[in-house]
Amino acid sequence: MAPPISPLKEHEQLTPVRPRKNRPSFSPQKLSVQQPHNLRESKSMTLLVPDTKVPQVELDLPTAALNFKEFSFRGNDGNLGRYNVSVEHLHALQLHLMENYNAVQFQYSEPFIILGCKGGVPAEHLRPFSIAGLIAIWMANEEFQPLGFVIGDRGRSEVVPAVPSELLQQLQRRKMPGREAIIYLANNVFKDCIAITLHWNSLVIELPRTEQSKYLERLEELPYAIRDCECSLKFHNGPMPQTEKYRMIHPQPQTIDGAKDETDYVSFWGNFYPGTMLSSVNKEGKIRSSVTAGVLVEKGLRQRLTCSFHCWEAHASKYPQKFGSTDSEAQRIFKVLQGNPGTNVGFIRERVGDTDIALAQLIGNHNFKNQFMDMQYRPKSLLSSRDVTPNDEFLLDSYTTGIQRLKCLGLRAFICRESKKPNTSQPVEAGTTGSLAYIQFEQLACATNQHVMTTKPYIRNGACGAVLFRCNIEQMDRAQELSSTQVMSRGEIAAMMHYADAKLEGHQSGENYYIFADVFDPLIEDGWKVVQTPESTKRKETD
Repeated sequence: MAPPISPLKEHEQLTPVRPRKNRPSFSPQKLSVQQPHNLRESKSMTLLVPDTKVPQVELDLPTAALNFKEFSFRGNDGNLGRYNVSVEHLHALQLHLMENYNAVQFQYSEPFIILGCKGGVPAEHLRPFSIAGLIAIWMANEEFQPLGFVIGDRGRSEVVPAVPSELLQQLQRRKMPGREAIIYLANNVFKDCIAITLHWNSLVIELPRTEQSKYLERLEELPYAIRDCECSLKFHNGPMPQTEKYRMIHPQPQTIDGAKDETDYVSFWGNFYPGTMLSSVNKEGKIRSSVTAGVLVEKGLRQRLTCSFHCWEAHASKYPQKFGSTDSEAQRIFKVLQGNPGTNVGFIRERVGDTDIALAQLIGNHNFKNQFMDMQYRPKSLLSSRDVTPNDEFLLDSYTTGIQRLKCLGLRAFICRESKKPNTSQPVEAGTTGSLAYIQFEQLACATNQHVMTTKPYIRNGACGAVLFRCNIEQMDRAQELSSTQVMSRGEIAAMMHYADAKLEGHQSGENYYIFADVFDPLIEDGWKVVQTPESTKRKETD
């Protein structure tokens, strides 16, 4: 029999429904959303459970995590797996999910648990983001289908490459890979790779896309491992899922069910905030596409607002001589509107390297407050990607989706190759490769339980520009774990979302739960910091 389960703390509940805006629903026919009811009277049970005591839960309000004192899918070594939970506790957990969420079907695919719920998924404010350490994906029972989350394929060759021992120390499980190790692999081992991704405990080598038959033939010659490396080795034919949109998709947002918060906060209150709506304009001065406001940063006497470059990318391509200028024509072309129909709050002044991060210069007397609208916290510092640990959790606040939760699974480094060393990198000599590889930009590889849309109708730009605000830190020593309140009080933001399309209900694919966010490392390295004043005011520009 399973040990007794801790009593429920009666005063705790899941995060309440957000009043300011609702998450858009993209389903042609709305799923039935019901309050969870007791399944003891149901005659159509599809899962047998033992006669064991139903677990009682503790709810972590800021992260909507459903955790248990007695067990977790996360082991003491940090690995997630069903093997960390006894059969008795697993059955007790499933009984609890049946009785409280109408879940009758289950799939365990670490770091996810997929639940099929009879009568439709529970209301959003009643369902947790994670369950005992696994990200919870909720489906109506009639639409439940197994999802494949395995990314990449193993090589077949037993001839494995060796990597210098000091670089192997940068390739460990549950740690972000070191840049030196990534560059070494790109220059000396996988000489044509287009990106290298740490995805959970695997290194995924992204190869140039080719015909599937040729890719399968090549797998026969690719190594199955890196000698003495903790991380498993996999290969991917072309870019990782949900990464190509960075270059290929041009935003054409549509309003679905009136779900977007298009409020012109500047017009009403004279202020605007992270998570509010920003837009570029066309020749007629009408909204062309929209993204989410990031945070206000400063360097010396300069202050800039972070946002998504691709919203103004077409303008920069058409008027390259004007990009970066401050004259009236440049301000008109690269205008930034807040809300709809919108107040002119500034113009795009800079782009951060090859990332999707743009910096807008604010104008007029409009005040941007570095204060999240629906969280009692504010951004305080930029967080280096190397200070993030896989399994850390983040919140993002978008004008189309409200607050969403993400779990970090690793990091993706996009590789660029040139015949000579660029001024912006320090690559290792490439030997006889004939070119030098360097890291063009990096992204946090994350997972969400809100699937990513690939078909119409869509809001294509919804979460773009929203910052990732750390709310939970992975700690190996449970005794030293910080509470979510302590973590969020630090005000750490690590990255900025680019294309992340909310997917149609009923069109499920495991890869659609992975999303990527451009890291703020280039800003940190260039000396930018988050503006600390509670009510941010603009300073006089010196350049």
